[in-house]
Amino acid sequence: MQPAPPPSKPAELVREPAVQIVRASPAPVWRRLGAWLVDGLAVGALVAVYVVVAQSMMKHPPPPTLSTDLDWLVNRGTAYRGLLLDAAVLGAALVLVYGSVLHALRGQTLGKMLFGIRLVDRGGGPPALWVCVLRGLISLISLAALGLGFLLVPFARRRRALHDLLSATCVVRLLGP
Repeated sequence: MQPAPPPSKPAELVREPAVQIVRASPAPVWRRLGAWLVDGLAVGALVAVYVVVAQSMMKHPPPPTLSTDLDWLVNRGTAYRGLLLDAAVLGAALVLVYGSVLHALRGQTLGKMLFGIRLVDRGGGPPALWVCVLRGLISLISLAALGLGFLLVPFARRRRALHDLLSATCVVRLLGP
């Protein structure tokens, strides 16, 4: 009879990231669009306040014009060129911060809450802040490129845009507990 082998070292516990079981389906295009519009209105309202306040503080406002229609719009755009560029940069920064922080905290922006959808990572929970910032940057670049990255949503199997694919996230509609 042979002696029993020496006891082996106890196996180390390997902690795996927590995985949530989520019953969900890819968010319908109309819900994503509605959420995007609500979020756009929220950020747009803040940018509009900035433009109104900045216009009122201008030392030399442009003179009134008798132009109408498209001529008026071109004249105003030319007169406020610097202000509009600042407003666009402010808007992009607000979109990035607003989306990144709320997605990282809850997986939902105000628009996503109203339309019953949320952003999840592969584990089923809200993505990490750095993932949300990366996703936001990619979506801004995609938007600046005539929205080409968003064109994938209606045709992709899981209705994921380019920024969802590259950040390994998905916008879903929860189906229940």
